[in-house]
Amino acid sequence: MSVACCGRERGIRSGACRAKPSFSLFAIPAAGLVKVTINTHLSASEVEYIVEHSKSKMVFVDTELEDLLEGVDESVERVRIDDTGEEGDPYEDYLAEGSA
Repeated sequence: MSVACCGRERGIRSGACRAKPSFSLFAIPAAGLVKVTINTHLSASEVEYIVEHSKSKMVFVDTELEDLLEGVDESVERVRIDDTGEEGDPYEDYLAEGSA
């Protein structure tokens, strides 16, 4: 299922702060979103700068990397990825919203 099914406009910048980048390599561009890759080895202030400077409207983030987004403006949507594949996983719930 593509991210586009979740009601996002094509061309919106979307950050990807993931330890396992396979999703961000294919799904984000395939959905028509502009991928902003975020190096997971940067500090929270550097991540904040990248998200702000790129004008990202949303960030997909692995659970273990959420702290890197602590300084990011609250208006930036965060989609946490727990990688469970089950109901209740914030990412799975996010996809389910778009398929309704």
